[in-house]
Amino acid sequence: MTQFLIYDLKAALLTAVFYVFWRLLLSKDTFHSLNRMVLLSTAVLSFVLPLCVITVHRPAPVTGQTAVYVDGLRPLGVVEGGAGWGTTVAVLFFAVMGLRLLYVAVSYWKLHRFIASCERFTQADGTILAVTDRAGISPFSWMKTVVLPRSDYEQPDMAVITHEKGHMRRGHSWDVLLMEVVCAVEWFNPVVWMMRQDLRAIHEFEADEDVIEKGFNAHEYLDMLVMKASACGAYSMANGITNSTLKQRIQMMMKQKSYRWSRAKVLYVIPIAALSLACTSRTVNDTQPEADATEQLAAADGEETIYIVDGQVTDRETVEQMDPQTIKSVDVFKNEQAKANFPGGKDADAVVVVRTQGVTAADSRKEEEPLADVMETKQEEPAAVSQPKEERVFDVVDEMPVFPGGDLALMDYLNANAVYPKAAQERGASGRVLVSFVVEKDGSIDKVRVVRPVDPALDAEAVRIVRMMPNWQPGRQAGRPVAVQYSVPVMFRLQ
Repeated sequence: MTQFLIYDLKAALLTAVFYVFWRLLLSKDTFHSLNRMVLLSTAVLSFVLPLCVITVHRPAPVTGQTAVYVDGLRPLGVVEGGAGWGTTVAVLFFAVMGLRLLYVAVSYWKLHRFIASCERFTQADGTILAVTDRAGISPFSWMKTVVLPRSDYEQPDMAVITHEKGHMRRGHSWDVLLMEVVCAVEWFNPVVWMMRQDLRAIHEFEADEDVIEKGFNAHEYLDMLVMKASACGAYSMANGITNSTLKQRIQMMMKQKSYRWSRAKVLYVIPIAALSLACTSRTVNDTQPEADATEQLAAADGEETIYIVDGQVTDRETVEQMDPQTIKSVDVFKNEQAKANFPGGKDADAVVVVRTQGVTAADSRKEEEPLADVMETKQEEPAAVSQPKEERVFDVVDEMPVFPGGDLALMDYLNANAVYPKAAQERGASGRVLVSFVVEKDGSIDKVRVVRPVDPALDAEAVRIVRMMPNWQPGRQAGRPVAVQYSVPVMFRLQ
């Protein structure tokens, strides 16, 4: 309901703008058909233009805003309150609109019931003359029917019949129906009621013009209008002779014809429509989707490339022969990223890091070590040197580590502390940085590493805010605290 109300308000504003310019530029001219077309078309345009949204696609603009998303967090629940003022306004709006539409429907039904009760005569041109014995009714028309008092039928005044046939020939009844619906939908907008009245007057101007063009005496016709206007008004939906427009009709028939060049003033519609489209247009920031494993492997094709599978340096042929089902992830580090993350690969154009499904937490850390360290492990170490056994780091435990306050508090912490690096903004860099770390037995954060880098500045910022985190509630296995491997993806998005 709210969306419809907003849409209706936009349409009402456009209707008012179109109408004000019409009153200033065209309402005094004698171009009756043009004025009618302008009023009807702008009434329709006012409802169509808010629905026309021009979408402009462009790369994401550079701003200082950052968006942070954390895997595993459930969305915040949406709490809906009771009926507020918005609901009250909506109920009132639709209630009045419904009553107005009901009034239109009842008026339409009464009009047709009255015409059905008349004695009807079909003319050679298809016009139906409906003759009524009800006293005090002035002639009026509806669709293809002209309603006449019996006195006017027995002593017909051809000027009156010509006038009413002018209404039928131009389809004025359809205009009336359209404006009744518009007035129901925008009942709160005084402009549509003025537009409705002006359109009725234009209908009479057009019909009067038809009578004068047929050669009837203008003064005799004016006398007839004054006499007929004193009778009871016709049904509200019909086209009839009334006192409300009589003065305007007389003035318009006596007025000198407007110059032809004045029609050019109708071009005011174009800039208003263009401005409306500009106001409702939107810009979509296109982002490049992440490539799958096959695309990432192909990205390094034809370059001097080093391949690492689960922390071990290998060759391309070995990687290509691997079963795709066993591959968990493929990361491609090119140019500066390769040199920054893998110093040992400074002469390579790219470094491809493959992680398989069965890799352990220790293997993960080995995979993420600088390339120089990985290559050094291939050299034989002296047998006399003993290495201390590294304490086991778990991937999954009975009780996983918890950030103080829970997952939502973690999200709030990351959003509050993340700062979009200016260098990354200038480069237009964005994306998700996957940061891995170990929550030690005492809850402290250690071994913070970037598992999936995006940009050196963004990677460094993600590492910074992770290292700043307060101590967690440590994970537990079999009731005792243990070190647990954990990862957090931080999304940097330019908006």
